[in-house]
Amino acid sequence: MSMHQLSIENMEDQVERLIKDAQNLIEDRDLSEIIICPYHGRERGDYFNISESEIEGRVKASIFEGYYVDLIPTLTQLIVCVWEYPGPKPEEEYVKNLIDIPSFVEDLEGE
Repeated sequence: MSMHQLSIENMEDQVERLIKDAQNLIEDRDLSEIIICPYHGRERGDYFNISESEIEGRVKASIFEGYYVDLIPTLTQLIVCVWEYPGPKPEEEYVKNLIDIPSFVEDLEGE
């Protein structure tokens, strides 16, 4: 089932899980920043810092707009990675370095 076929209830469950995971990561680490890092296809969009209080709203808005969301922690950052349907899902190595996905990486359909 794709993200676009998820029910509102399933989306709310996903938001709740991601927020709980984010809170746990924040409690376990001494973070210097929380970053929203969007990907549009293989290209990284403009990333920006957010506050802890903004995480829930940003995650919820992204999921309800049909985007995928993943939390990528580093030693000092929590990166909220957002990417468009149908992917490809950015690999952690690219997200942690805040770079584009190289063109040789195959997407979810193997193109």
